[in-house]
Parts: sequence; C-alpha cells; structure tokens
Amino acid sequence: MWLDATGPRIGQNPKDLVLSGDGELIAMPSGGGDYIPDNSHPPQKYGTYRYHLNDLDRPVAVIEAGPFPETICFDAKHHRLLT
Repeated sequence: MWLDATGPRIGQNPKDLVLSGDGELIAMPSGGGDYIPDNSHPPQKYGTYRYHLNDLDRPVAVIEAGPFPETICFDAKHHRLLT
C-alpha cells in the first residue's frame, strides 16, 4: 500500500476507513460527523461523505447516520449502504 492521493481534511474522531467491494468508493465514518471542508461538500450534521477513489476532492454522496457511527458497509448486491 502507498499514498497515491489525498483529499481535504474531513476526519473528526474517525472510527473506520471503508472501501467498497469493487474498490471504487471510500468513506470514513467519524464520531462527530465529517468536517465540511469547502463548498464542494454538501452541508450535513453527523454525516459521512462517500467518495470515488479517483476524485477525493468532491463527495458523490453524504450518509446521514447520526452521531458516533462505528462503521458502514457497502452492499453491492442490493445497492445499499448499511450503518
């Protein structure tokens, strides 16, 4: 494993770093919700941003799971995201 790219600082007491089964999406659930680093990130409260690995600057979605999520799971078979 090596560092290939970085995105904005979003971690606020991060709990996990989750990669989708196909290796295309990544998310980092954080205890207080992800920081909102700039205008390319939609507003959220206790949310977790989901990114394509080839674009860590702009999230593709935000997951509103509530405070202190421990992890999330990408369910590719049923096209769901579990918290």
